[in-house]
Amino acid sequence: MDYQRYERLDDGWVRAHFGGGQSVDGDLLVGAEGARSRVRAQLLPEAVVDELNWVLYGRTWITPELLADTPSELVDSFNRVIAPDGRAVSIATCRTLTPVPEAVARHAPGAQITDLPGYFSWTASVPGPRPDGMPPAELHRLARDTARGWHEGVQRIVREAEVEATFVLQVYSAHRVEPWEEEPAVTLVGDAVHSMSPGRGEGANVGLHPFAQSRPPRPTP
Repeated sequence: MDYQRYERLDDGWVRAHFGGGQSVDGDLLVGAEGARSRVRAQLLPEAVVDELNWVLYGRTWITPELLADTPSELVDSFNRVIAPDGRAVSIATCRTLTPVPEAVARHAPGAQITDLPGYFSWTASVPGPRPDGMPPAELHRLARDTARGWHEGVQRIVREAEVEATFVLQVYSAHRVEPWEEEPAVTLVGDAVHSMSPGRGEGANVGLHPFAQSRPPRPTP
């Protein structure tokens, strides 16, 4: 459904309107539709989001062999390798400290959570025009060329990436917004409220903080 706008109802609930005349009522509307959020545009029309540069995004699955050969400076950190000509590669380690089944059993028994293997998430900053329409294989080749001649640890992470998972990512940065009180049934999470480098991201609990206290059930007509 194509979200259009929301409407605050007299009983404190909120109604989300969609294309085709459809609507859904709820006690909380969460705008989580990215840097161009329509929910944010209505809730905080004065909010400013800057469009910055573009990067190539890739994912490389962590294997025991790759992990053993990767310099420690590139593991369990968010780092950035920069060349004098402006080329750069940033690498973040995405893996759980506690195995997912163990964490689920401890904190949320019965929950169904997909257990993904660990991976390196990387971005490559490449000079020149944004390669719109370029297939993943060509984008991956461009990323490899960007890191050519660099330390083998960086080159290998880029080289052994999942080719089809390579894509162009536009970078946005949101200006700070003041807390809002007039719409307790509407909040924002993710890039809809704090577009920034993935290395600075915060959990959804931050966006839900204004809604932390439990809401009473909707009155029965």
